[in-house]
Amino acid sequence: MFAVLYGIAFFVLLGCAFMQMRQGWSARSQQPRANNLMRDRTGLKTIHPELLDSHGELIKDELLTVSFENVSDGPFTSPGAQPGY
Repeated sequence: MFAVLYGIAFFVLLGCAFMQMRQGWSARSQQPRANNLMRDRTGLKTIHPELLDSHGELIKDELLTVSFENVSDGPFTSPGAQPGY
């Protein structure tokens, strides 16, 4: 009985796997439309919520930027480590 249930489950999952692969192959063969490449996923201009004030308007303050000069000087880096390697 267990072998029969195991076999049924195996063939059902095998069929699902082949259906997923077929969808991938058909999506790969289709050419993307040019107008979808120029838009983001919503079709709207995306603004990060942290750039908005309490009324939903863009903030006028300057943004704080940080640059790290000596990356290899931290406690979790190995001595002599070079940034970007």
